[in-house]
Amino acid sequence: MIDDVDRANDLADAERAASIAAILTPVAARARTNCIACGERISDARLAAVPFAQHCVDCANTAEKLERHRR
Repeated sequence: MIDDVDRANDLADAERAASIAAILTPVAARARTNCIACGERISDARLAAVPFAQHCVDCANTAEKLERHRR
């Protein structure tokens, strides 16, 4: 069973890998439509607000809560 710490670590690892890939990928190819954590489609509204969002709203909120909890 995955606990909050495992989920936070998975999100951090996925974000780190996506950041490295983004550096190595041309700007035109960076548009992402699926969340790197859960694979669900990132909403058009979120992509309009954050064009290079890597997480859906739910996963972004979870990551932020876990990050605040870690501090």
